[in-house]
Amino acid sequence: MQLHRISILFLLIATASFIPNDILIEKIENIYEEVDGKNQITEQTIKQLRPNDSLPVTILTKYFNHEDDVRLLYLTGLSKEDGLQEFLLDSFYYDQNGNDTLIKSYTKRNDIWHPIQILFKEFNEHNKLIYSKHENINNYFIRKLFYTYDNNRNLTSKTELVCRIKDVCDSTFKEKSIYTTSGKLKVTYNYYWIDGKWVLKEKEKGK
Repeated sequence: MQLHRISILFLLIATASFIPNDILIEKIENIYEEVDGKNQITEQTIKQLRPNDSLPVTILTKYFNHEDDVRLLYLTGLSKEDGLQEFLLDSFYYDQNGNDTLIKSYTKRNDIWHPIQILFKEFNEHNKLIYSKHENINNYFIRKLFYTYDNNRNLTSKTELVCRIKDVCDSTFKEKSIYTTSGKLKVTYNYYWIDGKWVLKEKEKGK
């Protein structure tokens, strides 16, 4: 099989409540497979982009399981008879500096959109990521990451926290970086949370 990718750009009047009376750019990308000498669409992605910076507002993904592939059927619940159907929808939200602070993801089952995951991000005044939270809604799972920086805006630490049971979270990983006076990365220490304390596992020299 051969894959073919085609993109189409045109303007669309926005109906999204978070960008009222604005105009979005819509980009359509089709992926084709050659079957029996004919091109068949297997996946279509529709992106609505902000006109001023081309950042996505929504990304809608459609699938067509034209060969009744078992893996695709298990993933999407779509068979050949369903044709090209909506399956995934991602909604993006930004702060005034254009940082993506929130992404909400949905999947469509039986013509109903169901939330599946949320990604939240927080940035400092220098547009550096200081906190992120990835939440899986269906199977309870939350992954939190905390970031710190020095006065030169170099990343000095990254700490991971994982929650697999509601209100019960465990530290899992921590990374600490040290820089030279010129701002060049000198060394990075990797720690893992073992038996209630941080244990140094790896030491990486800067390049």
